[in-house]
Amino acid sequence: TSSQERLLILSGNTYTAGGTVQTDNLTVAGTFVPGANTVRIQGSGTPVSITGTLTEASSTFDYTNASITTIQNDTYNNLTISGTISSGAQSATVAGVFTVSGTFTPASGTITLSGTASVSNSGTLTFQDLTTAASAAATTSSSFSVDGTFTNGSSATFTASTPSLITALSATITNSGSTVTFYDFTIGTGTTTANTSYTVARNFNVTGTLTATSGTVTINGGGSISNSGSLTVFNLTTACSSTSVTTSSSGIASGGYQT
Repeated sequence: TSSQERLLILSGNTYTAGGTVQTDNLTVAGTFVPGANTVRIQGSGTPVSITGTLTEASSTFDYTNASITTIQNDTYNNLTISGTISSGAQSATVAGVFTVSGTFTPASGTITLSGTASVSNSGTLTFQDLTTAASAAATTSSSFSVDGTFTNGSSATFTASTPSLITALSATITNSGSTVTFYDFTIGTGTTTANTSYTVARNFNVTGTLTATSGTVTINGGGSISNSGSLTVFNLTTACSSTSVTTSSSGIASGGYQT
């Protein structure tokens, strides 16, 4: 364990961690193999630089500082933000669990979920751009916001389950994959564009503006639609069985309505 120091792995060298790695700054010019261990990054600013090779395996990288400027744009297994990142361009690919117990509210950048990645949030989480990689099967049971573009990649699925609430803030939603399913879904402040198809398993709430000129919104049986803003979808389908979708809205569908 290295505490309050810089860990430097020189070009041509390989470091295989034997336990938890704790350091202010990590520079990898060679090869870093953290194994199944936690790498705890305590430094502020831009504390990680990887120009060599990171073999992420089943490791967890945890950025813990309250004044982080930039995370390393790399592929992680598990990525945890227990510190504070509230500005800058923040991009990374996560194959395991993206966990926020602190604050993650970047100004720009893309978090990409690959494989069977998931999102777990017990802090404050607003993505700018959130993408599921091609053929991914991403999931969440947590609540968070998207303030840029949500993209479901080719042949990918995104499934949000109880008790999650996904909020779109001036966002663009694009589904070029298999399915996108939100549990509770809110269109918040600003204008969100969603010329695409997706399913809302329970409550669909619009307080801002939603516009769509193509695609189908499917509301599962027992769900509801509430509109106190401006709501236009192209096609609206209710997947009802013995229960019915309830609405407190008008002017919902511009293309078609089907039950």
